[in-house]
Amino acid sequence: MKFVKTSLLIAMCVCILAGAGWSQSNESDAAKGFGLRAGYGTNPDQFVFGAQAVLGETLGFMRFAPSIDLGFGDDMTTYLFNADFRVLSFSPPGSPASLYAGTGMSVAVLDFSDNGSDTEIGLNILAGLTFPMGSEHEYNLETRFGFGDLPELRILFGIMLGTRSKSSSQTVEIKM
Repeated sequence: MKFVKTSLLIAMCVCILAGAGWSQSNESDAAKGFGLRAGYGTNPDQFVFGAQAVLGETLGFMRFAPSIDLGFGDDMTTYLFNADFRVLSFSPPGSPASLYAGTGMSVAVLDFSDNGSDTEIGLNILAGLTFPMGSEHEYNLETRFGFGDLPELRILFGIMLGTRSKSSSQTVEIKM
């Protein structure tokens, strides 16, 4: 079992590095940004906060969005290292908001207050909503469903700095 966990951890690290490399090498207009988030998780019931990033487009149709979450409560502390790919994005006509969906792997370190710690690896499915905050930043609301031995559900509200593309924030002035 330890071999399987070690192999999955190595595979996740390779995915994170490959995603970051593909994202950085892409010359598209996709915006990159970083931010903070906080929320609530169930099973275990915890207050959660963390940091998130969007590192641009990967392979032209998905965005690499790694994050780190810390959860406190239910007689344990959880540390989640997430390697997510947002694969679907949709903006309703006439709305500045955007919906997204994705999936990713997570490594969870569960630190029990009385019995030591455990490391688990699992899969997340996520869905979220982003809406503008000024010309270059945005808010996001994300729901994460964990499979395997990950926390079952996390609802997180975040602020992303710099994620709106430069082309969407520029205005064109026509002089006559």
